[in-house]
Amino acid sequence: MAGISIMAHRSTLPAVEVGKTDLLSIEQTAQRLAVKPRTLRDWVKRGWLKAPKRYERHFFYERDAVELAASQHPRGSKTQKEST
Repeated sequence: MAGISIMAHRSTLPAVEVGKTDLLSIEQTAQRLAVKPRTLRDWVKRGWLKAPKRYERHFFYERDAVELAASQHPRGSKTQKEST
């Protein structure tokens, strides 16, 4: 897809940058928030987390939305902030 740069990581889906928006894979988001991937779907349904964006065949969450959810949810705030 035009306008998407991919920063490769071995054995996981890469982080993606679209314009000035950093995106995290479902697995990266779940790890950052210290929850299981299926919990993310529940959080989206409840409005606690912005729905993921789809690029090609994969879904990604916006890093800003993940950080906001981490600051507002007790589990997310206990995890160590991801360094980029």
